[in-house]
Amino acid sequence: MKKIIVRPLSPHVSVYQPQWNSMFSLFHRISGSVLVISLFTFFLFSIIYSFHATRSYELFSFFLTLEDSKLFSFVELTILFALSYHIINGIHHIMIENDKYSEIHLKWPKTTGLILLFVVVLLFFYISFYV
Repeated sequence: MKKIIVRPLSPHVSVYQPQWNSMFSLFHRISGSVLVISLFTFFLFSIIYSFHATRSYELFSFFLTLEDSKLFSFVELTILFALSYHIINGIHHIMIENDKYSEIHLKWPKTTGLILLFVVVLLFFYISFYV
């Protein structure tokens, strides 16, 4: 009788820890997708608003009350965080192409990653409170 050995489909997933560069690349793509979807939604709402709000006071008042809701504030802060991350990580990718920064990044990837996250949080708070 032949013995059946049950092995995992992806053994490498449980062996390796996620690398900083792969995580930053993944979140860069996610933040870009969030920005594209939010831009498309904004244009869709602006088209609906421009066609119907001039004729309907109820829709006009709905858009005015939507701006003061907590859900709108959460979505706005999420978009601002995605924008700040996408900008800073894009600059980070451009700097990696530079030879001097590439050497520093290869020696201390965790340190440069933490600096990147710190700058993202600073930019996010600056945009959300002062702009």
